Amino acid sequence: RILVEKGIAVFIEKPLSNTIHNCDSLVQAVEKRPVTVQIGFDMRFHPVFLTANQALESGRLGKLYSLSCEVGQYLPDWRPDVDYAQSTSAKAELGGGALLELCHEINYVQALLGFEKVEVVAFKDKVSDLDVNVDDVVNILLKGKNRFGCQTMATIHLDFLQRSPKRLCVVVGSEGTLTMDFISNTVILDLCGQTQVLFDGSDFDGNTVYLDEIAAFFLSIESNAEPITSLLDGLCTQTFIEAIRESSEEGCVKTLSLESC
Repeated sequence: RILVEKGIAVFIEKPLSNTIHNCDSLVQAVEKRPVTVQIGFDMRFHPVFLTANQALESGRLGKLYSLSCEVGQYLPDWRPDVDYAQSTSAKAELGGGALLELCHEINYVQALLGFEKVEVVAFKDKVSDLDVNVDDVVNILLKGKNRFGCQTMATIHLDFLQRSPKRLCVVVGSEGTLTMDFISNTVILDLCGQTQVLFDGSDFDGNTVYLDEIAAFFLSIESNAEPITSLLDGLCTQTFIEAIRESSEEGCVKTLSLESC
């Protein structure tokens, strides 16, 4: 907020905050003194996401019926040289937990589907014996009209538990299935049994995603253009996070209106 008040562009690591209420002062500061604000959702610059998004926009899948997204990795293996129990990911007071740490999936699913109004049902909990005081697994169900005009159901699974890392997203349409794999760095389109590899990044250097993200930030500053992962985009994801948390805690369906996103 202080940087914004001084007219300095800011790059903020995702998510914006641990709660949406902590975002108010930043939003007010940007309204008073508009500057470039970009949120660090780097997966939006990943070629797997970009390729899949282009495929959806081409209409080759037909009507989009469902999306299933899953990310999981055993937390102690994330940073082998660090005591996981002392890491940000493991501590609620530091903003840890699967919901906040793995919110990339929430962000890119909304970017792919573009829900304007969506129903949210979620469960989050600590189910393992890991030495953490945060949620280590989250399951989310979404239902609503997507940006292409049809009803879609989506599931998102986040966890700190899987011994073999997984980061996968499958979209089912009336004409076929699109599979995005962020571990093998592939995008595969299956249309009535005819398989086509849209992207094969077996030799892909993951560091280029971060370089592209930073390059986009500086380009937004120079051109005075809205960043791809803007403050509004970050607020949209934060709104999802709050609804997921409330649905889990209250045991109810939450309905979100996201027209402004």
